[in-house]
Amino acid sequence: MDKNPPQLLRPVERRVLAMREDGLDVGEIAERLNRSPSHVKRMISWTEIPRNRPPGDRSARAKERRVIALRSDGESYEQIAERFGRSPRFIRQVEGLAYMRRGRDENVFDRAMELLAKAGEEAREAARRREASDADTS
Repeated sequence: MDKNPPQLLRPVERRVLAMREDGLDVGEIAERLNRSPSHVKRMISWTEIPRNRPPGDRSARAKERRVIALRSDGESYEQIAERFGRSPRFIRQVEGLAYMRRGRDENVFDRAMELLAKAGEEAREAARRREASDADTS
């Protein structure tokens, strides 16, 4: 069976497949998405269902549109995070997901995956720092 092109998949399906390509197992993906391993397996199987058009609502949400507008105006993740009362990592994720929603062409999809990968790296680094800090206090 032919694979569906990325633009025909839902953002979460593209994200799951990208994590699989990065070598993560189903259990690890499930943990990151706060889903059960069986749910992740179903999501992977859904990507094999032939599709002939993109999923429905692909327009960016208001928060996503605002983040994209502020980034295009040259504001940093830190400045935007301060406005929204969130972390820079969260803002990067919002931007990445916004690009994924719009990802009908390969360049936009690649940019989204780059942003989400960076946010994931930051989350893993923050977790390592927390673990090291916890180990130091014990």
